[in-house]
Amino acid sequence: MKNYCLFFVLLFTTVFVFSSCNGTKNTDQNSDLEKPLVEDNSECKKLATVLDYTGLDGCTFLLQLEDGKILQPHIGSREIFDFNNFSKAETVSISYINKRMMSTCMKGQMVDIRCCTIVKEGSPRKPEGEF
Repeated sequence: MKNYCLFFVLLFTTVFVFSSCNGTKNTDQNSDLEKPLVEDNSECKKLATVLDYTGLDGCTFLLQLEDGKILQPHIGSREIFDFNNFSKAETVSISYINKRMMSTCMKGQMVDIRCCTIVKEGSPRKPEGEF
């Protein structure tokens, strides 16, 4: 009799667990994740100012778009534009894809740079009063 009770408890628990797993997404709660990942599909059309955050833990060079949005190039972007060249750029023209990840810098949106060209050579801007 104990074996039957244990069997039915396990069966009920299994049915309950699997019936509560729903494979559909609730778009109201995940509306931010439903946005398209591609911000700019054209080649190198977004102008960005290079910001030197190398003094802040975990940060290197960040990019600030004309609308004020801060972008943090993902390490995988090195194939497109070597991070060392940011030290020689004041303004760049880029295209990018958003990455859904965090970094130790925790400043700006992580992105993969798809295309990057230097528009204006010079020194990257140091943010004032940030660190």
